[in-house]
Amino acid sequence: MIYKETILKNADNSGINWSKCIQVKGTCNKKIGRLGDMILICVFRMSVKKKIKKKKYWAVISAVSGFTKRLDGSFVRFFKNKILLLSEQFKFLGTRVYGPIPKEIRLGQKEVLYKKIISYTWTI
Repeated sequence: MIYKETILKNADNSGINWSKCIQVKGTCNKKIGRLGDMILICVFRMSVKKKIKKKKYWAVISAVSGFTKRLDGSFVRFFKNKILLLSEQFKFLGTRVYGPIPKEIRLGQKEVLYKKIISYTWTI
């Protein structure tokens, strides 16, 4: 689960190394981000050679360092909190995804939003 002020690692090659969660997108009382949710992040460490600036970006949660229960009763767990960076128009900024993409992003309503992300990697 991702809360405000959670430190996150980037899972793509957009140029950001570490970031911090500012807000979870949803209703005003939503405080917890889960797999596939969109969050607003603030960059605080980035690669020198990339064109990404230090500002606020939208991101998709691609891995959560806790157990996530699926509808079929199984659990999935990752070791780090990871995100995928999006532009202001909610388009994927990277060209490569490191690691798997969970089914929560690939299936359902979010498939339309994240078609480019899904096409770049394999699914677990």
